[in-house]
Amino acid sequence: MDTIKPGATTMVIFGATGDLSQKKLLPALYRLLELKMLPKHFNIVGFATRQIDDHEFKGFAEAAVHEHSQYKPVNDKTCAQLFSVSRFVSASFEDKDGFERLKPQLNELDQ
Repeated sequence: MDTIKPGATTMVIFGATGDLSQKKLLPALYRLLELKMLPKHFNIVGFATRQIDDHEFKGFAEAAVHEHSQYKPVNDKTCAQLFSVSRFVSASFEDKDGFERLKPQLNELDQ
C-alpha cells in the first residue's frame, strides 16, 4: 500500500496584526503545535496593512503568543519553531499588487 506524504501546509491570515489574530489565532496555532496537531511542514503568511517585514512579524507573533496564550509558561522553542519560516505581506485588501506579492511567497513555502 502506498503511503501518502503530505506536502507543506500554509495558512494565510488576513488581518494578521489585528485583535483576532493576536488574541486567538496565533495562540491557538501555538497550542496546536504543542499538542503535535499541526502538519510537519506548517507555514504562516500574515497579510495586513501594517508596514512591517517578515522579521518584525515573527516578533509580533511570538509576543502575541506570550501575552495571550492560556497555557503558561510558553515554550520558547515551540513558539520560535511555529514562526521560523513565517512571511508577511504588507498591503491593503483592495490592493491588487499586494495579492501579486503574496503569490510568490506561497509558491516558495509550498516547496
